[in-house]
Amino acid sequence: MKWRENLRKLWKLIFLEESWKGYLAFLLFLLILFYFLFNFLLPHAFQIVDIVAIVSESMEHKNVDDTFYKFFLQRNFTLEEIRKFDFSDGINRGDVVLVKKIRPEELKVGDVIVFNSPNGKIIHRVISIENGSVTTKGDANPSPLGFEQHISAQQIIGKAYLRIPYLGYPRILLLMLLGV
Repeated sequence: MKWRENLRKLWKLIFLEESWKGYLAFLLFLLILFYFLFNFLLPHAFQIVDIVAIVSESMEHKNVDDTFYKFFLQRNFTLEEIRKFDFSDGINRGDVVLVKKIRPEELKVGDVIVFNSPNGKIIHRVISIENGSVTTKGDANPSPLGFEQHISAQQIIGKAYLRIPYLGYPRILLLMLLGV
């Protein structure tokens, strides 16, 4: 019965007490919760392998008629097929994207993937798959860049699964403050 009393005291400290001890205990509770969420629950229950904060505008859909729609229309995709692509409305700077594990043979043109490049992690749309090699392009970019061509299965981290708007802005602000 003593453990119940201690549990009640801990509950009060974390959630009810308005003191520096209460705030510190709540912050510690949040850190433990997020650690558990990102290291155990998401990877094992949902096969989430990465969480990416979007820091560039290469996937934004501001003026993409020529770079996104026209690009795929010229490659014999219909407008209906293009609109069925995941994230067909783009991914904005400041969004966070959850990345799900995917086998390379499950990838298809139109999927948005995250892969390792010499420039770090990149999140772009698959535009072609040939002989096990993938080429990607940012929706707002007119054509693929050199590092987006001949992407091997070993470079692919996973497929974009869920977009959470604005959650990446703290990272962008931190990078700006650090001058990166």
